[in-house]
Amino acid sequence: MSVINSYIWVHQKHKKMKKRILLVSLSLCASAATITSCRKAIDCAVEGAFTSISATEDDNNVKEYTFKPNYYGDHTVNTVEWDFGDGQQATTNGTETVTHTYTSAGTKKVTARINIKYKSMTCSAKPEKTIDVQ
Repeated sequence: MSVINSYIWVHQKHKKMKKRILLVSLSLCASAATITSCRKAIDCAVEGAFTSISATEDDNNVKEYTFKPNYYGDHTVNTVEWDFGDGQQATTNGTETVTHTYTSAGTKKVTARINIKYKSMTCSAKPEKTIDVQ
């Protein structure tokens, strides 16, 4: 998918994200060395826009959460590298869920580096979610 086609497809599918992706794209292309690297950067930015994290608190243990990486694009998630915001980390395959038990209460910023197989390269997105552990 070319740079222009990527932008048009995103514009048609998700109009609210249009401005954000355009700004990211212009930023990435300004620092890209070649047209090819510019296209790759834009394509990866577009794929990253289709990611998020879901968090579900366990009904029986308020310190236990199940996290799920969400990817709404058309490609394949290879791995997800989790940082639970308390010094603990984990890696999962695809869009598998992961369960984590916190040892202390407080506000935690959870991040997931979602590695997406896109054409012959891997694109990474890093969505975040803030949770309040009881």
